[in-house]
Amino acid sequence: MIPWICADNEAELHKFLKTTKSKIAFAHLELQGYEVTRGMIAEQGMNPDLFDVFDAIYSGHYHARSGDGRVNYLGTAY
Repeated sequence: MIPWICADNEAELHKFLKTTKSKIAFAHLELQGYEVTRGMIAEQGMNPDLFDVFDAIYSGHYHARSGDGRVNYLGTAY
């Protein structure tokens, strides 16, 4: 599980990504290129390639359900 990433924990995240054996991540990510709300694609945020170590990522944060098969934004529950 990956928490919201901020200046206080970003270095720890990079260390974790280099050493993890996990293939699935549950996170709260703001990634570029995914649908924030219907029709609005995120231009800001982190580069999704940073998380290539995972086969599947399930994330909150964006309100629309979207993804590309590997990165899956779950959307809001209502």
